[in-house]
Amino acid sequence: LHPFLEKPPGMDVAETTALRDATAKAGVKGMVGLNRRFHPMIARAKEMVEERGPIVQLVGEFHKSMTMLARSRNAGSPQVMDNWLVTNDIHAVDVVRYLAGADVAEVHSFARRAFSEYRDLHAALVIFENDCVANYAFNYTTGYRLERYEIHGRDISVFLEGVDQGSVNCDGKISQLPPADTGGTEEELRYFVDCVLDDRPVQLPAANLDEAVKSVELVGAIRAGFRETERSG
Repeated sequence: LHPFLEKPPGMDVAETTALRDATAKAGVKGMVGLNRRFHPMIARAKEMVEERGPIVQLVGEFHKSMTMLARSRNAGSPQVMDNWLVTNDIHAVDVVRYLAGADVAEVHSFARRAFSEYRDLHAALVIFENDCVANYAFNYTTGYRLERYEIHGRDISVFLEGVDQGSVNCDGKISQLPPADTGGTEEELRYFVDCVLDDRPVQLPAANLDEAVKSVELVGAIRAGFRETERSG
């Protein structure tokens, strides 16, 4: 069978690599549901910036309340709760890496437990092999959910909030991106089914298992900056 996998593709690099190798050994197509790659607003923003040249800087943020998560139906084992960065917020890690258009060259990160028994603060500066630079921020001490991105190029910047609204700053003018009817899930499923029906390989913009391994590796590099400090509160 050709597996379409929900994220995360694995809790760590070893699990994700095992899935990739099993898929390759079976000779089947595999894809992970990292749907921001197909999000219409993100796809349009990428296109607009790259019409003028390369993307040179990115910002990816995903903020939540660890207090609310611990009380919700999403609450899981300590391994899951202490690894929310890969459990769900790999969405932001992955789409920024995809937008950068190159492999990771350097990662400088910091993570800690500020108020919770679980990791609730991550920040990272990532430099890619094409010199594109990305800033990541993941904060679970807040009281709300916010996902946002910035995409910067030559005389153009796109700011995506939600991701259900976006503004384009270009040549001294500000315009709004039209809202999207989907979050990218319909588009990614259509792409995967077509790959199966037409016997085509799963390639960019999709996240095949090779791509998934790279994103989980980046999650691991961000988590590697963890420092055990005294929690305040």
